[in-house]
Amino acid sequence: MSDGPALILLHGGGATGEAEGMVARTRLAAARVGARAAREGGFGNVVLATNDAGVAEDSSYSVDRDAPGQPFSLQKRVLGLVEELDAGAVAVMGAGALPFL
Repeated sequence: MSDGPALILLHGGGATGEAEGMVARTRLAAARVGARAAREGGFGNVVLATNDAGVAEDSSYSVDRDAPGQPFSLQKRVLGLVEELDAGAVAVMGAGALPFL
């Protein structure tokens, strides 16, 4: 178990058009800034859960990729990560929501 609560950021990729790609890149940039702030604010672990193969590891979060070829279930995905993290407390939010806090 790591020190401090864990934060799971959900980032869905799959952008097919230019505008969708721009929005996805903006959400990812927001996730980086928010993850750094979360770590500085006391979160012990920040995980970016994504289906986007283009997302790279970052010093402020680790990346956990969706299993390829599996039907997506938000409930199963989040519960699996919570179990895996073994943290005393977990917060879950969309990567694009961070600028609104």
